[in-house]
Amino acid sequence: MRTGLDGEFSTPSDVFKAGAMACARASGSSFGTLLAFAFMALTKETAGKSELEVADIGPLLATALTALKARGQSNLGDKTALNSLEAIRAAMAEQSEALELYDAAASAAEDALERFKNKPNRIGRARMFGEQSIGVADPGMVAVVWIIG
Repeated sequence: MRTGLDGEFSTPSDVFKAGAMACARASGSSFGTLLAFAFMALTKETAGKSELEVADIGPLLATALTALKARGQSNLGDKTALNSLEAIRAAMAEQSEALELYDAAASAAEDALERFKNKPNRIGRARMFGEQSIGVADPGMVAVVWIIG
């Protein structure tokens, strides 16, 4: 992602498109594919905008969540990265200053990871382990924490 976003971009849509392409190139996993779809949804959503405001972040994360739910056929509560993104969306919606967004996102991702750790995985590769996944962090949720970090 960092390599794919290393450059000059004239619009938010261009940034999201570069993110989608970076995800598609860098990862053959379902998580990478899902991220690429989310970034493409954001590319479309921000088309024609020259900049984003803090107030745009929550609705954009809602757009990404909708795309991820549809493509990944999962729901909130399934112990997936969706839960992390929803927690981040909610935390960021409470912020009014751009400088507060990172801390809010990082804290929300960590909190979601801990909150869902003691639930079973219901979807994705980890679902095969059912009850054995209780007490184990979801890989997608861990990835969200790492991406933010």
